[in-house]
Amino acid sequence: MIKRLNKTEATIVGLSQIVVMFGTILSLKVFTNLLPISEYSLFALAQAAIIGSQFIFNPIANALRRYLPIAQSRLEIKSYFNALNLLIRSSFLFIVLTIFILNTITNIFDITNQFKTIYLLGFLLGATSGMSFWGQSILIAERRRSKVLLFDILTYLLKPLIAISAIFIFGFRADVILYTFLFVNIFTLFYVSNLVKNEFKSSLNKNHLDKNHRNEKTNYLNKFFKFSSYFFIAGIVVATILQTDRWIINEYLGLQEVGLYSVMFAIANGTTSFVFSSISNVMTPVIYQRVGNDRNKSKEGMESYKNYIKILLLIITSLVLFKLLFGKQIVLLLTSETYLSAVKILPLLTISMSLEKIGQAFTMKGFIGLRTWPYLWTRIVQFLVLLIIGFYSIEKYGINGIAYAQIFSSLAYLLLVLVTNQIICKQELKAT
Repeated sequence: MIKRLNKTEATIVGLSQIVVMFGTILSLKVFTNLLPISEYSLFALAQAAIIGSQFIFNPIANALRRYLPIAQSRLEIKSYFNALNLLIRSSFLFIVLTIFILNTITNIFDITNQFKTIYLLGFLLGATSGMSFWGQSILIAERRRSKVLLFDILTYLLKPLIAISAIFIFGFRADVILYTFLFVNIFTLFYVSNLVKNEFKSSLNKNHLDKNHRNEKTNYLNKFFKFSSYFFIAGIVVATILQTDRWIINEYLGLQEVGLYSVMFAIANGTTSFVFSSISNVMTPVIYQRVGNDRNKSKEGMESYKNYIKILLLIITSLVLFKLLFGKQIVLLLTSETYLSAVKILPLLTISMSLEKIGQAFTMKGFIGLRTWPYLWTRIVQFLVLLIIGFYSIEKYGINGIAYAQIFSSLAYLLLVLVTNQIICKQELKAT
């Protein structure tokens, strides 16, 4: 029987998201006030690299979350856990090889040590936080909300507080913050790994999950890679998207404008991501559990999916209107007067981020049925639209032009996701 969401669970999820939002606001407010804008611009470039790296590592979390209820229903938790262990070992090897490749590329193109350090640290931070997110996703899938709350407190509250202390000791520089973040990330990775190991030990000891079960034929490592391969490729595209806008701005307008744009992007993306992840963390495990191993999608699971979309649309629309009305006040509250000159692009970027999050939500229709690859072209087109319109519009409209390019690229992504969903529905109808 599927465990339904209760009030205690919903309350803990709410607290978790408040911690995430408060920590994000704290970081933005303190770092924009303490760091010179030149240093904050470097920090912003590192943040883009971090998010880009996360988009490469986070995809596995989608597979882990999706296949956990399937493994449970088949009594294959031991196979699932063994596959996870192999995945972690191979990922450490991937990280070492990637660092070697990145170091070689930066040497070939004679990139300055300043930028080289920023991007290498950005990759490592994205990788370690992405791997921690694997564990968090398993805890979310198991609906261990209190453990997820502890993880969020460590990641979003303690990490910036430790970094704030570090910059007062070692200097107000971007690299000091990044090294501190990396130290906390490594600790967090070991912490969440221990939580997940204990969770699996508990599952294997339950009567309904017989650890001596011999009929375990599913190759979950193969399943993880097959399901997440789309997200991995799409993640590379998204990582490129996140660098494209900033490098266009840096090339045409300079590093200071990168800082201004990045602050507005952080506010727009932070709030929309808060809404999206809050609803997603509550609804996604419920939807997957209700669908379970039924590729034909149970009626109950699809009803939950529709409710998820309706709630997301309502809240995100309200968020956009709020930013349109109180953009100036929000910027002053979260940063300083230094960044007010870019306030006009805040509602534009909020619209862009909202369109993208809605598009992401609609992709779940295919993910429920383990259909991921059909959505790859939507991300590629999104990148091409941003690249073409970005280069064209920045010369005419400056930093505003990049914001317009973001809106058009996100709109293209959303519309193409809807088209893809229709194609998938037609294919399923033919198959039946």
